[in-house]
Amino acid sequence: MPTILVTGATGTVGSRTIEQLAPMPGVTVRAAVHSRPVETQRDNVESVAVDYDQPETLRSAAEGIDAAFLITPAVPNQMELAERALGALQAARVPCLVRLSVMGADRADPRMFQSAHAKTEQDIAASGIPHTFLRPSSYMSEFLAFFGPDAEGDIRLPWGEAGVSHIDPRDIAVVAAHVLTTEEHVGKAYTVTGPEAISVGPIASQISEASGRRIQYIDVPEEAMREGMLASGMPEGMVDFLLDLHAAYKAGEMSGVTDTVRELTSRPARTFQEFVRDHAQGWKTT
Repeated sequence: MPTILVTGATGTVGSRTIEQLAPMPGVTVRAAVHSRPVETQRDNVESVAVDYDQPETLRSAAEGIDAAFLITPAVPNQMELAERALGALQAARVPCLVRLSVMGADRADPRMFQSAHAKTEQDIAASGIPHTFLRPSSYMSEFLAFFGPDAEGDIRLPWGEAGVSHIDPRDIAVVAAHVLTTEEHVGKAYTVTGPEAISVGPIASQISEASGRRIQYIDVPEEAMREGMLASGMPEGMVDFLLDLHAAYKAGEMSGVTDTVRELTSRPARTFQEFVRDHAQGWKTT
């Protein structure tokens, strides 16, 4: 009976991966959490407390597992946390590691938002642990998190008319669960995207239609975006990080489309329109 450790278990991808793993016959899931336990009625899912500032907690959680799914939080010291986590997993002698990375982490000149993932991939490759990298594009759910019913109504981004191959987190989870429970993936890296590169204008139209709200895309100049973020009290380092991410989108660097979801799971990746339809209630005002 395989035992799989999932870190970031209450996050966007981790929680959905557990939803995929839990019904699988013979699979036991250790859900690594920092504060609140995973809510589930399944006997084969156990919450274990893990603190990246105390690597011994992760080492203990990883003892005796068959595979680990390593997800680290998107925080300024993500690289440091990943280094600690990798050390703990090495100490626990995990036999297989799947790392949630990011699209473009294999670039020769990774951007700021890709650099931590690039370094972690290099460290994992040098560790000797059998591993697989998942490199998803931007999450469709970001539009729900940042442009939901409490937002002003318009989507203001400095992306121009560039398309981005956004991926539904549910599809990342399906791929992750497949890779964690099947063979033939060691040493491979999978770029995981949605089925199309879509610009923000059509996204705004789709959200408007599904929610009944009038939502438009406003292409904001980068300098105006910077001034607005700084005026809101956002630290300058975070502003630089986000503008670097926006620049990558505007330059079309996140527009590549792969068929990885279909190739690994035999079903196509969800379109943005499907995501909007399934989450329409999340954009409606009360």
